[in-house]
Amino acid sequence: MSFNQKIEKVRSYPQNIFRSKSVDGVKHAFELLINIFTLEAKRGYGDKIIVTLFEDQSISIRDFGRGISLGTKENPKWHEMFCEPKAASKWAYGYQLNSIMDENEDLGLNREYEESEYELHHIQFVSEYMEIHSFKDGFEKVVHFKKGLVDGDLEIKGSSEPNGSYIIFKFDNEVFDDTALPRKWLEKHLMLCAALNSGISYVLNIKNSLFLIFSSGFG
Repeated sequence: MSFNQKIEKVRSYPQNIFRSKSVDGVKHAFELLINIFTLEAKRGYGDKIIVTLFEDQSISIRDFGRGISLGTKENPKWHEMFCEPKAASKWAYGYQLNSIMDENEDLGLNREYEESEYELHHIQFVSEYMEIHSFKDGFEKVVHFKKGLVDGDLEIKGSSEPNGSYIIFKFDNEVFDDTALPRKWLEKHLMLCAALNSGISYVLNIKNSLFLIFSSGFG
C-alpha cells in the first residue's frame, strides 16, 4: 500500500481509529492530543497548557516543555512522527500504560506511550491542515501539512519564544460529519484534566475573547 493510500484509508474510515465519524470522533482525537501535552508536563517539563478554539473551528495547543524534536533539514524527524505509521512513537491515550520511552530517545516529546493504534500521525491525516511549531533554545522550527501531505520544507528561524510546542490544526469536514467541538464539552474536559493532574494549569481561550483557567492543587 502506498503512502497516499494509507492516508486515504484513514480519511475514508476515521471511525476505525477514532471510534466515530461524528463529533464524538473529533472529541476522541482531541483527548489524545491533550494527553500528549499533559504527559510532557507530568514529566516535569512545563506546567501550563493553552488551548485556543478559533472562529473557523481551528484548534491550537501550546505547552512550555522541551519542544517537539522536528530534526533538521538534513536529518528530519518530523516525517517519522507525523507521516510514518510504523516509525511513529505510540503516544499515551491516558488509559493503561504498558511502557515508557527511554529518556535518551529524542523522538518527538519523549512521552510515555502505550501499545495501541492511536498515533499522532493519524490526527495529522484527518486534519484539513496542521502546523507544528517547536521552540527550543532561541530557534523556531515549523512544518506544515495539508490533508495528510507535507506542504513545503522544514522552516528554521530565530525566536524569542519560551521553549515548548505549538500545534494548530483543523479537523477536516470532508472526514468527519461534524468537526465543531462544543464549548461546554471543552470546559468540562479541561476541568477534568486539571482535577486529575495536580500542578498543571489549563487555559482555554475561546475565539480570542474568553479566557478560562483550570488548575488544581490536589492530586
